[in-house]
Amino acid sequence: MIRMFQRGSVVAGLLSLLTYSASGDIPVNHGYDDLEARLGVGNAPLGTDVLVGMVEVPDGGGDYSPDKNHVQFTTVTFVDESGPTGPNSHATQVGRRFFGNKAFSIALDLVHLYEVNNWLLAGFLRAGLSGTPLALPAGLKVLNHSWIGNASTNELNNNVLRRADFVMARDDILMVVGVGNFDDPNSPLLSHIYNGLSVGLAPPEEHQPGNTLSGMDGPGRLKPEIVTMELKTSYATPFVSGGVAILTETARDMAARGASITAERGEVLKAVLMAGAQKFAGWTNNPVISGPNRGQTLQPIDTVTGVGTLDVNRAHLILTGNEQNGDSAVPTVANIQHAGWDLASVSTASSSYYRFRLRDEADSVDVVATWHRRVPSNFNSFTVADFDLHLWRVDDQDQLLPLLGDDGLGVFASGNINSVSTINNVEHLHIEGLAACEYVIEVRRNDSVSADAWDIAVAWIMPEPLTCLADVDRMNNAVDVFDLLDLLSAWGSCPEPCPSSCPADITGDNVVNVFDLLDLLAAWGACPAGG
Repeated sequence: MIRMFQRGSVVAGLLSLLTYSASGDIPVNHGYDDLEARLGVGNAPLGTDVLVGMVEVPDGGGDYSPDKNHVQFTTVTFVDESGPTGPNSHATQVGRRFFGNKAFSIALDLVHLYEVNNWLLAGFLRAGLSGTPLALPAGLKVLNHSWIGNASTNELNNNVLRRADFVMARDDILMVVGVGNFDDPNSPLLSHIYNGLSVGLAPPEEHQPGNTLSGMDGPGRLKPEIVTMELKTSYATPFVSGGVAILTETARDMAARGASITAERGEVLKAVLMAGAQKFAGWTNNPVISGPNRGQTLQPIDTVTGVGTLDVNRAHLILTGNEQNGDSAVPTVANIQHAGWDLASVSTASSSYYRFRLRDEADSVDVVATWHRRVPSNFNSFTVADFDLHLWRVDDQDQLLPLLGDDGLGVFASGNINSVSTINNVEHLHIEGLAACEYVIEVRRNDSVSADAWDIAVAWIMPEPLTCLADVDRMNNAVDVFDLLDLLSAWGSCPEPCPSSCPADITGDNVVNVFDLLDLLAAWGACPAGG
């Protein structure tokens, strides 16, 4: 469907409804089974008390609401923000995947509904009009956009996108937006936003991938940023919105127990969801694979599938790892654990550093950093910081050693240890086969667009460390004579270049001595479950 709306002599846009198939059940639940298995059935978050909204293209009769009498919505209260409406079949299918019993955020019980033309114009965003966007309903956290569009001019497209990014920064909400399906045009609305999260389809990728269009702010940025396993992007998008809702509930529960209140920030939720995504076979962000720049990429995410597919269990692990603050100087001891996040504030020409230790080789390590662009209230311009991500190895003198080029041979098998895009507001490290050693993640700010410090969310996940370190040979999940022999044969200082690759160093002081022997003897026997 094409719908036009007009005010005065300004044609404000052409909006295209994403096609869909209403048949069939949802084939997967994007890690929610794993989340329930880990936390226990009945203990996993469901989006309780999180306020959400939907923006929908009207059908031929002007209706934009899910079917309020649908059996799956009996516990949901709908608020019609754009005037009276009847049921819209597309909105019903989106709602089933957002807050119906096909969703994992099934505890959402209050949903604000907008018709897209009204939302874009006088009803909220005021695109092409004077004044700033209106106030959102108090407490609204996530706004789902399962539609695409293209305004009449690049100037108007940019005005819409700047206003949407302005709202996300002003009101600390997250807009989750679908990209076009494979047979749709590559439309800038709303997939070309900076501060939201754009969604496509997992393989087979039947969506519009690629770069943001010329004529738009920041042309050449990569979209989508994350994907889900669905038939059409309209249906993929509400699963990510549901992920935002259950993480928001989790963040509020954490805050009630004394954890950082910044866990609910939009940048944090975006970084956590992206860092937790699962990679597909063939996923790549095109790192250099040989020569002096081995391990570097200018392209932080895959050109088709972004960071990979939504995994709410991994995202929950990262969020509940709690905020772990970076340092403005290289730390002398580890300051982060295997999963967590930080909302740092970094001045120009400065860095934030995160040190960690691997006691065993890591199959994969993922780090994501993301930050907002800033839009003034007249919407005539914007500024965006430029950050890079770097991974360094640490020697026994606490010096940072490079991993770029041949320096990384034997330390990591594949992937990227630098992410140095100059146009995206996302950087991403995906490293495979990272050797046991001590490392530092550096978040480096390069720009001088503002003298003010710039907020940036950083999230990471790597294998959980062993709890039974006395199982020196890592062979049989038990501490026995073979571990004792290995420890005695390694007696003395651990070898360079990575002292942490010395499994007999149970105490972690880079030397194998009597204290390690005592720890081994104290742990003699079978390791505990999960050790």
